[in-house]
Amino acid sequence: MGLVFFEKGDFRKALALEVTTTNQLALLQALVRQERTLDAPRRAEMQRLYGELKRYGGDRVDIWSNLTDVAFHLDDIPSTRRAAQRAIALGATTWHPYFYGGIAEAVGEPPNPTRALSFLERAEQLGGPRKHIASFRERLLEAQRPR
Repeated sequence: MGLVFFEKGDFRKALALEVTTTNQLALLQALVRQERTLDAPRRAEMQRLYGELKRYGGDRVDIWSNLTDVAFHLDDIPSTRRAAQRAIALGATTWHPYFYGGIAEAVGEPPNPTRALSFLERAEQLGGPRKHIASFRERLLEAQRPR
């Protein structure tokens, strides 16, 4: 079987076949990646989906990990922090919740630089973006040095 290319709208039609949390989250991630170019109805759809998915209370690590990604890209630091902590507590095995969670721990209220550094180190071990991790780590360490 060869590659299958989808026409515009096919992704949305495929998701419409079965409304699941995973499918809703996939649609939300696609909308978030296009946030700057969304028209008003799509922006409203993105905000509605995000509001619904932020209320997720289950124990699927993949959903929490992806919620971390979405919240981070929407600059929602408290939700990034919450989702990352939950994904990590459930045993996340990808770098995303550690990386985004580390940044959220560094800039959230109250900041937790120790946890941020720990999360960033784990993100690096799991194959996260080394250049960005090194940059954030250096800034965190610099901020902790006595002046």
